[in-house]
Amino acid sequence: MTPMEYLVHKRLERACWILESTADTLEVVAQKSGFSDYSHFYKAFVKNYGKTPGQWRREQLKYPYKR
Repeated sequence: MTPMEYLVHKRLERACWILESTADTLEVVAQKSGFSDYSHFYKAFVKNYGKTPGQWRREQLKYPYKR
């Protein structure tokens, strides 16, 4: 894993925590996670999780004890 891949991985972990534990908008989640803008956040999220941040959040709220 390159340093940049590690950094993106850590940012996405933080984004998942924020998505799960707050009602912040996706744009705010991207900003709080350290992404330069929503577009970069969205692309990285879909590449790593295979679903959009909104889809991921809805699944987590639907099945909160799944993790």
